[in-house]
Amino acid sequence: MSDENRFILSRGRLIALTDGVFAIVMTILTFQFVVPIVPVSVIDSELPKKLIELWPIFLCHVTSFVILGYFWIIHDRQFHHIKKVDRTFLWISIFYLMFIAVIPFSTQLLGQYINQKIAIITYGLNLIVILSLNYLYWWYATKNYRLVDDNLNFKLITAASRKILIAFIFYTIAIIMSFVNGYFSILLYIITPIYLFIPVERKLR
Repeated sequence: MSDENRFILSRGRLIALTDGVFAIVMTILTFQFVVPIVPVSVIDSELPKKLIELWPIFLCHVTSFVILGYFWIIHDRQFHHIKKVDRTFLWISIFYLMFIAVIPFSTQLLGQYINQKIAIITYGLNLIVILSLNYLYWWYATKNYRLVDDNLNFKLITAASRKILIAFIFYTIAIIMSFVNGYFSILLYIITPIYLFIPVERKLR
């Protein structure tokens, strides 16, 4: 088997692994919801209260699910341009997926302790590490057109990199603001995906 065929096989298996990890992680997020147990005698008065108390978990679930959706979409877009992989790229991707798999933990931590600084920081650091690895493997793949087509638009490469860096800055600000106002940090976690979902291609027009 030629080197080229091994690259194609590895690329396909990496895509399959990534899809599998994202599917499992997005499913695990739902496991955070536990149906409240309320005595039948007070169910009418207590069950609504218990459900309302779940709002932080629901908010964090939605936020993380949307963020994961973005990471999956951007991975798919990047792999339209990444035509082959090498060993270094594979290992960067493995570490990227490792921190993707940590999101259910950091999400549950934030949902249960939404007012606690350590929970806000842990969640933000999780996202920052993921963005850093995303930036790293995109930079590695496009550096000197190492793993992408030679005719790939340089403006698209830089625009995609800039978008990741801006998201990195937003989440860094969110962590810093946790020392001042944790709710502002939560707001940044929520609104950043809105910016992230703007296609890079649209910015190039």
